[in-house]
Amino acid sequence: MNNMYTNFKLTYVLNSKDNKPKALTQKLLEEMLDSEKVMNTLRNYRTSYDEDQKNSLPAIIFNGLTEIGEERKQKNYIPSGKLGLDFDGEVKGKARECFEQMKKRIEEQLHAPFTEWVSMAYVTPGLGLRLVVNRTPGLTISEEQRKWDKVLGFECDKKCKDLGRIYFLTSRQDLLYYNPQLLFDDHIPDPALYHTEYQTADKRKDDDADTIAYTTCKQGMNESDLRDVSEALEHVIGGGAAQAGNRNQQVFDMARLLRQLTGDNPDLLAKVISDYGLPESEHRRAIENALRYTDAKPYLPHDLQTAIRKAQASASAALPSLPPLPAELPKSIECILRPTPQNARPAVAMGIFSPLRTHLRNTRFHYIDNTPMEPSFMCLCVAEQAAGKTALRMPIKAILQKIEQEDHLAREKEQQWREECQRLGANKQKPAAPTAPIRIVQADMTNPALVKRARNAGEYSLYTYAEEYEKLTRLSGLSEIIRTAFDSEVYGQERVGSASVSDVCQLRWSFNASTTPQTARKRLSLELQNGTLSRMAVSTILSTDDWGEEMPVYGSYDEEYMKDITPFLDRLEAYNGTLNNLEALEWIKCEKQRQIDALRSMDARYMKPFLFRSCLMGFWRACMLYIMEGCQWSEKIEEFCSWTISYDLLCKMYLFGDLIEQAAENPAPDNVGRSTNLLALLPTEFSQNDAKTMRQNMGRKAGNRQTQNMLAQWMHRGMITFDEERNIYIKQQKYAA
Repeated sequence: MNNMYTNFKLTYVLNSKDNKPKALTQKLLEEMLDSEKVMNTLRNYRTSYDEDQKNSLPAIIFNGLTEIGEERKQKNYIPSGKLGLDFDGEVKGKARECFEQMKKRIEEQLHAPFTEWVSMAYVTPGLGLRLVVNRTPGLTISEEQRKWDKVLGFECDKKCKDLGRIYFLTSRQDLLYYNPQLLFDDHIPDPALYHTEYQTADKRKDDDADTIAYTTCKQGMNESDLRDVSEALEHVIGGGAAQAGNRNQQVFDMARLLRQLTGDNPDLLAKVISDYGLPESEHRRAIENALRYTDAKPYLPHDLQTAIRKAQASASAALPSLPPLPAELPKSIECILRPTPQNARPAVAMGIFSPLRTHLRNTRFHYIDNTPMEPSFMCLCVAEQAAGKTALRMPIKAILQKIEQEDHLAREKEQQWREECQRLGANKQKPAAPTAPIRIVQADMTNPALVKRARNAGEYSLYTYAEEYEKLTRLSGLSEIIRTAFDSEVYGQERVGSASVSDVCQLRWSFNASTTPQTARKRLSLELQNGTLSRMAVSTILSTDDWGEEMPVYGSYDEEYMKDITPFLDRLEAYNGTLNNLEALEWIKCEKQRQIDALRSMDARYMKPFLFRSCLMGFWRACMLYIMEGCQWSEKIEEFCSWTISYDLLCKMYLFGDLIEQAAENPAPDNVGRSTNLLALLPTEFSQNDAKTMRQNMGRKAGNRQTQNMLAQWMHRGMITFDEERNIYIKQQKYAA
């Protein structure tokens, strides 16, 4: 995320004529909610319904963020990641009762507490209802509104879709729900994740078809896959096979959902949807009626997403592609894994090297290319929700126990120093900042904080645990940071301000993060060829998704456990210098060739870049285990580290293989499309389809989102205008050919 947006804020205006938004803070909002002036104005408006009274109320801009001082214009805003939804009609006068119904609908439809989606709800000045909800990346505001209509069961005002739209505030007594942490989240989202183009219904028809076809292509489902999804779907929406009296309705509902994976093909739908004993004519009629249903969505409905996940989980449980842990493990690994449930042991075995790395100081390992490198482990656990990813947390906490205690003392000293500086006047000499390193840093840190912590840590490595990988993406340039830390390169920032952090230092940083397959594929789809994903160790936790599956039982991480693993940690802390392990070097040379042969047998040449870095990480693990095992090499170390390489590569193939192969087979042709003036290639008047075709011909991504973002940028810069009547774009004179 480019830091050009770091000054953008959530804002408010004093009244409808105020054209200079001010920064909104929690304190200011609560003062307005409790303002006597606001309460009196509101009372007068509800008595007289004088629009001048309403227009004099303060108003918040929920949908967009802007820089302070900019005028309240659409072009000055970026999406905030939130959206205001207004409800009148049947809701008017019954806002409180309707809000209770909506809360239940959110939890039923989205299978999550409403508090994860709603940051504010209140009765509007006109006695309607306003919700402030989190936006869904990838949807336009209009698509988002249609989604919430279905979720909530009420129709929202479709006019409320401008990023700079103001929403009049009411008083504290009209406040139905308020989550300041969610509303005032300082995270600035990537504008590219949220579509802001507004289209007419007629124009959207073609785009919807493109989007559905694109989704179908991405899912890559053949008839067999569709049958699996259909079987899962009948359990999701009907609890199993339909019974007499409900057969037509279930066929209709399934066809309405599955149409988005079949391109509205009635023949294919008839093959994959069970007839439940219906005559062929009735079965076919129910499907054709579903295809005439007008509620088709440009995104996958929640029930269909659930069915796809269940089908994929069922298929993955039957796949014996991921190698099991070796029967005999090095003693250190066996001790650390002892309390871990069986299904999570592979993921934990891969993930523990990130916290173990934190115990090393000034240690390098000589690799087969004769370069000494410090190890760095970025471990990503990719598994479905509730698969047991938290099994990583307990052994990590045990491994870091001593460092956490040291960090706690260092943070106390740092806080005391801050308080002392605040007590002293502006002209007083400030005491020197404490230099004790803090090595365990939080996922929501800023880039200056990362530089400062890395500098203070000296020869130690920083470590971060992120329950969700998305938290790490708050770091500007995360991909670059991952690559820099893995290669033990210098990282920092140059600033000229006296109060700014301006420093460069060698970046030593490892992390553990978790996410779901869907989120991982979306977040990392653009990081396949720049070396980011290849520098991460990937693991997963496979589940049969069986309702009868036994709950995993954890062992004890007590004093006895700490006593058993402490000697291995002490050996890492005691080691210092450069390790040139000839046995490890001989092993990795043979192992690298073995892995090459394995990939050749799978015809997976596209995995070659990933192979080399997986081998390097396997070598680092081998050297660390050599130290932990008392500088004794063994076949157990070889077998375990060979397993980690195979497991890492196969997890990447299992989770990202199709994306990696597509990226490897379709590179931009000699970067021609990167260095060409794209606008110059288009005629003076052109359509969006012309722009898409041009991007495709130049080897650029040509989806709706990429094309619309390009056109929006050109319009923002005054290079083109849009003729709504003819539905075409027109170049400005100085850009015309």
